[in-house]
Amino acid sequence: MTIQTRSSNALAIAVVSLLAVLSACRPAPPAYDNVVLVTIDTLRADHLGAYGYPRPTSPYLDQLGREGVVFWHAVAASSHTAPSHATILTALYPEQHRVLVNGQALDPQIPALADIAANAGIQTAGFVSVRFLAGLQSGFDTFDAEVEDAEVFRTADGTVDRAIEWLRQRDSGRRFALWVHVYDPHQHVVTTRMPEPEYRLMLEDSAQRGKELLYFLQQEQGYPRDELSGAIDRYDAQVAFVDRQVRRLFEAVGETAPDSRTLRVITADHGEGLGSHRLEGHGKHLYQEQVRAPLILHGDTERLRHAVVTSLVRHVDILPTVAELLGIPLSRSELRLEGVSLVPLLENPSADLGIDAALSQRRPPDERRLGIGWDPGKKLSAQAAGHKFILNPAPPHEFYDLQRDPNELRNLIHAPDPRKDRLEAWLVEKYDALSRDHRSEDFSDEIDPQVLEDLKALGYF
Repeated sequence: MTIQTRSSNALAIAVVSLLAVLSACRPAPPAYDNVVLVTIDTLRADHLGAYGYPRPTSPYLDQLGREGVVFWHAVAASSHTAPSHATILTALYPEQHRVLVNGQALDPQIPALADIAANAGIQTAGFVSVRFLAGLQSGFDTFDAEVEDAEVFRTADGTVDRAIEWLRQRDSGRRFALWVHVYDPHQHVVTTRMPEPEYRLMLEDSAQRGKELLYFLQQEQGYPRDELSGAIDRYDAQVAFVDRQVRRLFEAVGETAPDSRTLRVITADHGEGLGSHRLEGHGKHLYQEQVRAPLILHGDTERLRHAVVTSLVRHVDILPTVAELLGIPLSRSELRLEGVSLVPLLENPSADLGIDAALSQRRPPDERRLGIGWDPGKKLSAQAAGHKFILNPAPPHEFYDLQRDPNELRNLIHAPDPRKDRLEAWLVEKYDALSRDHRSEDFSDEIDPQVLEDLKALGYF
């Protein structure tokens, strides 16, 4: 277990500045003492029962959804892991925090969730399943990104074991903020680490109702094939395995802290292709299967009552929401956060938070990706109020009516539509502003050699 010491001059200056901002705000009484943030890498929202999936992939997460708040339209800032996680932790977009590819480090001068919690006297710990997220450890008192030498990622049970060990040894008299990241649900990367009982369950399910499931995938998810891919069985088995590990984690949390005082936040960094749009994997595109993320909040049912929120929300909104529920005052204007607190939606699911649109961006292409067909340049998307614009590196661009065509199968870019023009203008203006708002003065794209080897083994290079 790696203990990070936060002692650099730059970080000390950042902490003093952050404290000054926080002290200028009037404290709010906390709804919760503790928070557990679980990020499930590459998890498609529409492969969970809570989001309508018919297979038994997620009985525990579905239970949390039935008891808590399900955000139906949560949008990731990136279809790539490290940039998306950095956004979750900072409430800033990738162009601002400058974590653009896996393996890059977050500038410790940028206030993140762990800094904000620690400055409020809250214990902080993070447990991640890949070394390439170690660059996001800024602010954590305890941070564990250890992976066995012969492995390139740690399976969810191993990461949850480490987190449970910390929970049982922590100072029980203090509040805590815990981040647990699991990596297992991937289409290709982890097929050699198949959870056997879950895989048998999915194979049996396919044998029993293969045509019914195929029909669902075609009608509800726009699946373009006439037969069920084995990759979907493997992926769903990995989701079921992770679901069991999340149950283990939260049961251990309940043994060490009152459930009524602990907020649980479950999300994903991005989704996975699985054949949608005839695409495998993730990262190259910004279609909904890539950027629509699950987001479930669960806590004391008297204070956080069940609801399905259909309003558009974003990853940048997670940090302000968690801070408010922990009673930590934040000045959005002084910290210049992009996100807003979703707490009003917990009280009134139809509340207007003033969210204009949600922006997502692709990671920048490197030589390998250019060599396998990526277009050079930036790919961006913006979605709002049931429609979506994708700005490709070169025309034609794309425009979709998500209410009539949620699977983005009919590109309406050439049809006259004032919504298209407004959303394109918003996207261009917003991205231009973000690209002039870099928060890291010492940005570096250097990646640790060991992390580079991991990324190569995982298929990223």
